[in-house]
Amino acid sequence: MDNNNISIGDINPTVRIANYHSCTVGQIWGPRKISDLQFIYLVKGSLTFYTNNSDAIKINQGQVICIFPGEKHSLEFTSKEDGIISGIHCELVASESWLNKDYRIAPTPPRITTPDSQKNIHDLFRICSETFNSYSKYREEQLSLITKNILLMLGETWSGKENIILSKRTQEMIQFIRDHVHDKINRQDLAKAFFMTPEHINLIFKNELGISPTQLINREKCLFAYKLLQRGDSVKEAAYQVGFTDPLYFSRVFHKTLNIAPREVR
Repeated sequence: MDNNNISIGDINPTVRIANYHSCTVGQIWGPRKISDLQFIYLVKGSLTFYTNNSDAIKINQGQVICIFPGEKHSLEFTSKEDGIISGIHCELVASESWLNKDYRIAPTPPRITTPDSQKNIHDLFRICSETFNSYSKYREEQLSLITKNILLMLGETWSGKENIILSKRTQEMIQFIRDHVHDKINRQDLAKAFFMTPEHINLIFKNELGISPTQLINREKCLFAYKLLQRGDSVKEAAYQVGFTDPLYFSRVFHKTLNIAPREVR
């Protein structure tokens, strides 16, 4: 199975159903089994999820529940008044099946996710439903991109616990990098500034950001350089402004980081 694991950043969802609809008090779905993954966003009200393998799980307004293929379950709308839910049935890899164990993603979706940005998630679920019910020329491509965007946003909390927020220390290190975007800095400079070992800096970045200190430093430098190039600075001038002494090396880093050559920026 390890060979079939993919990163959430590499998914290419195929949406089979997307909806956004009202629910009535006491409404029940199931018992049932589904053949694909389902993500349900609770717009208004509360749901209770039942399986044979666990206690009843309550899903509150603003939360997303993941239902896996093949598990027998029931859902009950348990609010005291009518509400709204939005759901997406999908496969995350085209032409493959989660149920058949063709693939798994890392990190694995937890049963319940509480999104950091409620408005954005709500809007994306609603737009996904509207797109599903449309006949636009690029409907399938739009559905895939919208669903991937939803899952990437949810995935920011999928590291073994909900709502992981950057620690104050990590936020301070990011700000340090931004404050020194004109300088030639590396993880050793971070370690010295924050009284840590370079190895500990690496571990913090990996656990909280999923990237290395060097990757973040390069990204911040390239984003700043992008603005300089847009205003008319030459590649050489932009490189020097963000601490690079070799414009050719800067161009390679820029292209690798932003997937565009600096000379193409307008």
